[in-house]
Amino acid sequence: YKNGNFSLGAWTADVQDGLEVDLYGSYSFETESGLSLSAGFTTYQYTGDFDSAYNEVNLGLSYGIFSLSYNIGTHEEDLGLGIDEADYDFTSLTIEKDGFYATLGTWGKDFEGNYAEVGYGTEISGFEIGVALISNSEELDLEAGKGDESLVFSIAKTFY
Repeated sequence: YKNGNFSLGAWTADVQDGLEVDLYGSYSFETESGLSLSAGFTTYQYTGDFDSAYNEVNLGLSYGIFSLSYNIGTHEEDLGLGIDEADYDFTSLTIEKDGFYATLGTWGKDFEGNYAEVGYGTEISGFEIGVALISNSEELDLEAGKGDESLVFSIAKTFY
């Protein structure tokens, strides 16, 4: 949902052991020179007994084809799942042109590792369709410690 400079949204994915449900809101504006600034909050919730919630503050800056983001958050404790509370931050740089994009990012604080994503998105009959290849470094692969690659297909609909 978008109204002026404010937006609210939800995103859901089947992550094999349950659903991931993300809820987010933000305020953004663009200057006359084309510089965009944003601030928001995201919460990541899970329906299965495999992970605890993440809550984060999101800050963004963009100009032209470049976007920079900084996110700072907390992974909630769940003693039943053996998860200790952890603080993290994530910084990323994205370049986007004509629907194609590439993102490079790095995790810090209690989480460490690198992230890369390349993809393409377009609109078809009012739906946003996308495909992306995502790669995480071995530090972020908690199960095998070898890194992880994912091919993600997406479909979205925005309501105003």
